[in-house]
Amino acid sequence: AGTKTDGFRVVVQSYQPADPSRGMALGCGAGGQPLAFSWPEWEVPRWHQERKPLFEAMRDTFKAIRGPRSLGVRPAPSARRP
Repeated sequence: AGTKTDGFRVVVQSYQPADPSRGMALGCGAGGQPLAFSWPEWEVPRWHQERKPLFEAMRDTFKAIRGPRSLGVRPAPSARRP
């Protein structure tokens, strides 16, 4: 869930350090009020969880893998436990 708002308002303040009186606010409309950015409301899309057709075959394949020794590969001597 979320919080419903009427939009976002953003103001950017620009100024010159040598003469702060020359600064200006960007993003303001008539009367100096910030402009509102809004968009139509949307709904959260519906979704459902499903297993893809190959899930079972892949699961069985990965279960059958027993590690490097089942492939005839031996770990490097530095990787062996004492």
